[in-house]
Formats: sequence, C-alpha cells, structure tokens
Amino acid sequence: MPEVLVVEDSKFFQKVLENEFRELEYNVTFVSSINEAKNILSVNKKFHLATVDIELPDGSGLDFCREVKSNPAFNYLQLLVITSSNDEDSREKAFESGAIAFIKKDEVPHRLKSYIKNIHSIISNISYSNNLVILLEDNDFQRKYIKSTLEFAGLKVIDFSNNESLIEYLENNKPIVDLAIFNYFLDGQNCLKSILYLKETKLYEQVPIIMLTVSNDLSHKYELFMIGATDFILKPFDTGDFYLRIRNQLKTKYLIDMLDAKNKLLTISSITDDLTKLYNRRFFWETIEKEHKRHSRINSEYSIIMLDIDHFKKINDNFGHGTGDLVLTDVAFSLKNAVRNTDIVARYGGEEFIILLPDTKKDNAIVVANKILNSIREIPVNFRTEPITASIGLASSREENNYEKIISLADERLYKAKNNGRNRIEYD
Repeated sequence: MPEVLVVEDSKFFQKVLENEFRELEYNVTFVSSINEAKNILSVNKKFHLATVDIELPDGSGLDFCREVKSNPAFNYLQLLVITSSNDEDSREKAFESGAIAFIKKDEVPHRLKSYIKNIHSIISNISYSNNLVILLEDNDFQRKYIKSTLEFAGLKVIDFSNNESLIEYLENNKPIVDLAIFNYFLDGQNCLKSILYLKETKLYEQVPIIMLTVSNDLSHKYELFMIGATDFILKPFDTGDFYLRIRNQLKTKYLIDMLDAKNKLLTISSITDDLTKLYNRRFFWETIEKEHKRHSRINSEYSIIMLDIDHFKKINDNFGHGTGDLVLTDVAFSLKNAVRNTDIVARYGGEEFIILLPDTKKDNAIVVANKILNSIREIPVNFRTEPITASIGLASSREENNYEKIISLADERLYKAKNNGRNRIEYD
C-alpha cells in the first residue's frame, strides 16, 4: 500500500485525513510538528506523499515545504498543503514553496480523494519511459521543484540555469529531446536565445516549448507564440494543470514524430530499390542532373562507374531467383562499403549498377573501381566454386560536356569490358 505522512497538529483533523486516506488505501503516519516530520523523513524513505498544515507549533509549514523541496534527497516526495487559511496569498505561497496542491480543510471531504485520483491518473498517462525534458530556470529552488515534479511523473530531466549552458549541452551531445520547459525571465536576460536555437536547429525544430511566466499580457504571449512557444503556464502553477499540459504536449510531439517517421519511410521507398535498398534509377537521374550543374559551376570533375554482374543469368537459371536475389544484395552491400558516404550508388536495372563519384578525377575513380572489383570477388559463395565477378565501364566529366553522354560513354565501356573477357575495368 502507498504511504502518506500527515504533518498536522489537530487531533480532530488527523482523524478526518485518516478516514480519507484509508478510503484511498493509503497507510497513514501522523506527526504533529516540523521536527517530528524531519526526524521521520531522515530515517524513512517510504513516503511518496505528505500533507502539511501551514501553521504548526514549531514553525511555518511553508518553510518546511521549501526546505524539503530544496533537498535533492526528497525529490520523490510530493507535498499537499491542507490548511484553514482561505486567502489567495497563502495559495500562491504554497505553490511557490513546492506544493503540488492547496486544499482548504473544509474542502477535504469532497476534494482530496478526487484530486489524488486525478493526479495519479494524469501521471500514469504521461509516464512515457525515456521521454526527455530540457528545463531552463534560473531560480535554484524553482528549478529543483519543477525537476522533481517532472521526475515524479517518470520523465527524464536535464536542467539549466542560463541560455549558454543549455545551447552548449545540446550542441555537444545532441540528445533526442521530447519537450522543452523554459522560464521566460532569466537573470539579466530572457529565454529567446534558447527558443530561437531550437527552432533553427533541424534536430529540435519540432520540440514543443512550454513557457513559464509571471506575465499574463496577451501581446507578450502573442510575441512568444510567433517565435515558437507552444503553451504557457502562469507562475505559481497548479500541479494538476501542469501535468495536463505536459501530457498534451508530449502526445502532440509523439504524433508529429510518428508522422515524420511515416513521411520519411514514404520518401525512402520512393527513391530506393526494394531489394538492394540502394537508390533507384529515377533518383540517380535526378541527382546527376543537379550534380552536373554544380560541378560545371565550380569547374570540378566527377566520374561515373557502370557495373554489371558477370553471368548473372546463369546464376538465376542454374540456382534459382532466390540465389540471384542474394547475389544482388551481397553486391549492393559490397558497393556501399567500397565507396564514400557522399557517393551515390544506385541499382540501374536488373544486375546493372551505376555509381556517381562527385569531385573525383578519373585516376582516382580507377582506384575506386579496382577496390570495387576486389570486394565483389571476395563475396562468400556457397552455391558454386567460382567467385562472383563483375565488369566495369568508367567515364569522367572531362570527357564529355553533357551528363547523358558521360553515362553513355561509361555504358559503352562496360560492354567493351564484357566483350574483352569480363571481370575487368575499361576506361579508355
């Protein structure tokens, strides 16, 4: 059963709270003073919830709340202020002291149970494992309190006190961030620098940003919405409302991520070959047109390699199309490993492949072509004794002024290689 610590000096109200928590199936421990509460918390870490009266025999319950929430050892402990005070100032001070709720004593019978149930329901809905929140807050107490509130809901939190430390961390580590919570007013500055960094960085442009502010000015909110804020929370805030807004923003981020992933898959499927996962012929032609213009503009040389697997029809006829497909995927893997990440490798059709080597002179392309042939010869073969081989035709952009003619020249040399015995390169 969950454990609750009740810090309350009224015996009558201890009994009221006991009845309420028993119905919620909590084990209840009572103390009547701040010193007793400190003593029991120092030796007992089983409590995840405590109720605190504002006025206690040995001090202020709000000071006790602030002391507890300032201690990282008590990050797990959530505080409810339950008091007979009925003024707005006490309510604001309770939230500023780290309480997740402010409930008047005469409201306990009809508010306490529903509030605790709702909080647990909300938390269960936002307990997404490994969701990461970045928190920007310059006030040490507020930063610790907000961090513990988020961690209580199962979220991972990295906290910062200024724009510079936040941006430096993201630049150096590039974590996947699910939500940003920024206090607008920082010590001597504001958080606009961090907002703009997120929105101008591809990795973080979709991260929702919740703003914490003491200003309810509409023009101020409008300005922040225009540069990327997605929600606002006024300080001091109600924890239930805080959790609800976090849940909504995380759900929105999840849906955006799913949509982005789906769109990426659709994009990948439209430009790649299903079997080999190399680029397809259509994508190659779109790319070579752009690259030819770029190389012409900067007066740089590029090379084209065309490759055909030797005697591939015999492999299909003698060993089946399944074996043929395995050979195609093995060759594709060898090609990708033999070239640079900036090179474009595509399946041109059937057993034919084409490679664009940007900013590569012909002599260097010949070295790459030999590397490719050797890697193909080393493909493990268990269905016959002969190795897999290929023939290559190579051409450079210095040989023709039109990319279609360059590809045709490489194609002519490919067939020259096949006619001259296969398993070779032709480049003249």
